[in-house]
Amino acid sequence: MSGELVKLVVMSFDTEARSGAAKETFSVQFNPTSYSRGFEVEYSEQNGAGNTAGAAQFQRIKAGDFALEFTLDGTGVGGGTPADVPARVQDFLRVARDFDGDIHRPRFLKVGWGTLMVKCVLKSVTLNYTLFKPDGSPLRAKISATFTESQDEPLRTAREDRRSADLTRWREIIQGETLPNLAYRHFADETLYARLARFNDLDDFRDLQPGRTLKFPPLPQLPMPEADDG
Repeated sequence: MSGELVKLVVMSFDTEARSGAAKETFSVQFNPTSYSRGFEVEYSEQNGAGNTAGAAQFQRIKAGDFALEFTLDGTGVGGGTPADVPARVQDFLRVARDFDGDIHRPRFLKVGWGTLMVKCVLKSVTLNYTLFKPDGSPLRAKISATFTESQDEPLRTAREDRRSADLTRWREIIQGETLPNLAYRHFADETLYARLARFNDLDDFRDLQPGRTLKFPPLPQLPMPEADDG
């Protein structure tokens, strides 16, 4: 129904696939006013001649962080049923943080809100209590939670577009690179350096000249090792 209020919900699962019905769920009392997602690309630094800075070499796309804040209120301000704040805090922690003895770790999570659906695990949570009853019991709490997103391995590989079996790539060599390292970076196997050298007609795999362009074909196109004459 158009215009119907949809609440953000945290769902927990005991398998990484997060399929089927959630084991437990937690719905917020009031939707957050904002959320943030952060992403980080990891590079390694290589020094060129004379220890000058070389080109940054791509390593991987790291899992991103997803952060949000929401409020639990026991006063009835803003409409709706007042929350039992301590109980609702424990509900959230049980779903998102607590150790599950069956899987020997906290559960796998999904955070859903409208078109947003994030597979993640809880990274950190901060509880900020701001209003209290005369006996000291909390009447209002702000929960700040940060989750680490879980990216499916096939999707991650596709996004990075590395080691694809049907793609050929060319690379200009920079100072300090070695053929074993390049073989590992492109094929995840440094022992392929000799086959890569033969493919590119290199007389000496140790002598990579900066500025030369090497061709990295699909793995099946690399020549097989020569037979040992002995």
